[in-house]
Amino acid sequence: SPLIKYHAIVNRSNDDVAKNYAAARTALGPHELAYFRKVLEKLVECGNEFLETQQQQQQQQGSRKRNRIAIVGCIGALNKMDLINLRTELEGPHQDKLSIAQTEMALEIMESEGWLVPAAPPGEEDGDDDNHNSDGSDDDEQPKKRKRKPSRKSLRGACFSIGPRTFMELGEFLQNCGFPEERMPQSILHRS
Repeated sequence: SPLIKYHAIVNRSNDDVAKNYAAARTALGPHELAYFRKVLEKLVECGNEFLETQQQQQQQQGSRKRNRIAIVGCIGALNKMDLINLRTELEGPHQDKLSIAQTEMALEIMESEGWLVPAAPPGEEDGDDDNHNSDGSDDDEQPKKRKRKPSRKSLRGACFSIGPRTFMELGEFLQNCGFPEERMPQSILHRS
């Protein structure tokens, strides 16, 4: 699948411009922010679990296959239903405060602001299909129906992953959630 590259300029200063932009753009309340934190923690956890599974499979296969794990970024992705259900895991003052409609609205805001991006589920981007032999026939002797993988476009909106804005503005938080530092996207700091 094609590699998507994001380029951005981020004002990380604590100046009036940054404060005015942040205050004007905050559309999420305290319950939605607690939910966003839970979403990021779960996405990092899913990405780490997927990487561990891939590494174990490669070790079992004797590393015959080339390593196809992305070099940077989080490959964890969750479908929209799983993300909506995360609202039930909120604790303390945030417990039972978000309805399904509020949660869907929060997800839409997170996507529109670049905190989350639509993504294919882990493992479906590499194009491998273990159910087919090298001649294209199915391993099981069922009537031959050609299995089609959904295209990336058809998965749009089905799953979400960590967006570029999250990496740029919340990189330290992601690392505190267990995201490996060596997988963080490149940042170039320019001071003027």
